Amino acid sequence: MSFHRLNIATTIGKTIIMNSAAITPNRSMVSGYYAKLARSRRLIARMNATWDNGGFVRIGTATRYTDYKPKHRDLILMGSAGTLYVKAGKRLDCIDYCSFQFSA
Repeated sequence: MSFHRLNIATTIGKTIIMNSAAITPNRSMVSGYYAKLARSRRLIARMNATWDNGGFVRIGTATRYTDYKPKHRDLILMGSAGTLYVKAGKRLDCIDYCSFQFSA
């Protein structure tokens, strides 16, 4: 396949091939990247405010709810792409699609 003959953009995996140039998408090209980052920062700020006021944060999955108190503050992490994680032993569980309840 000759890439210099392509006139339209095609995607192979995460690399965009367009007009004979292979371009790897950067953060500004990924749709919703900055919105996800802003959402995660808002959630972290709200969690910290709740814990500072002596409350707890309840994080719910499809099967269970877990209460996180101020002593659990170090268990919540944010990845470089704005993904929220909670430490569970040696692994990290993604909590992006969980429900959050804040109790002061």
